[in-house]
Amino acid sequence: MKSLSLALLFPVLVFAQQAAEHKSIHQLESELHRNDAVSATYGPSVVVPFLPKSGGVSGLARKVYGWHPYWAASGAYQSYDYGALSHIAYFSYETDTATGGYKTVRNWYTDPIIGHAHLYGVKVTLTVTNFGFEMNDKLLSDTVKQERMISTLITLLKARNGDGVNFDLESVRNTQRANLVSFMRRASTRIKAEIPLAEISMATPAVDWSVPGSWDFAQLAQICDYLIVMGYDYYYGGSSTAGPVAPLVGESYNITRTVDTHLAAGVPSRKLLLGVPWFGFDWPVQGNSRKSPATGPGSSRTYVVAEPMAALYGKVFDQTTKVPWFAYNNGST
Repeated sequence: MKSLSLALLFPVLVFAQQAAEHKSIHQLESELHRNDAVSATYGPSVVVPFLPKSGGVSGLARKVYGWHPYWAASGAYQSYDYGALSHIAYFSYETDTATGGYKTVRNWYTDPIIGHAHLYGVKVTLTVTNFGFEMNDKLLSDTVKQERMISTLITLLKARNGDGVNFDLESVRNTQRANLVSFMRRASTRIKAEIPLAEISMATPAVDWSVPGSWDFAQLAQICDYLIVMGYDYYYGGSSTAGPVAPLVGESYNITRTVDTHLAAGVPSRKLLLGVPWFGFDWPVQGNSRKSPATGPGSSRTYVVAEPMAALYGKVFDQTTKVPWFAYNNGST
């Protein structure tokens, strides 16, 4: 592996001709925090002047991506460890599938993180989100909407001196496989023509469940500067048992198999980044044994919450999957 990514996502359900749809961790967290603050869809009239990019102080040998979600505290960017990052993905351009434009860009025009990150030599890309089979059908089957999105993205990047676009299109039908490749080729070509140094990346699923697959990894890797595989949600909130969100080995599917699958599909190792989960799931279960059956849906717990709980209740290291877990009682549960 050439690179690592910090982040949160993707489905794993029953193997089928077309994967069933469920909400990823990105979508769940986005919806959970959607109303935390006023949704800003500000226009260019209130653009904050951008600062020039510095030569950088990071001595990283590899790319390390971090996502900056819109629900982060307004001053959170001031405490980020920029020396440990090469890129920050700003979350997010929420697609309006009626037009290809956006419902909101979450303060992209005004947020100070972009200029602040540039002072440390950290690049900032804008993440485009579009969740669900139906929503991606509407975008990927309509070139007029795609052109509107691409033109809008170019305007947004130029307005804030942005460094590129990270596309997070989740739940894509296999019938859109060719359209997805065509769209990404068009987007990359158009954006780079206007902004030659722009970087184009995609968030790709840990497992492509469709038969045939929805994701032509080889072609997408040729088009994009890199692919960021979402190495998590192997178990998710709706799983029938508790289990490892990101098993390194063991289980039917795991991180090792995911990485090997991408490489075997033709993704060059220099273009493959691994998204790692700074979260876990907390399931109500029948008992305190490993992979106990769930008695209800699990809830996501980000690192800042999960790690103190693990310290309190005691971690158990699972030799089968090479990840830690813990059990605890909450009243009679």
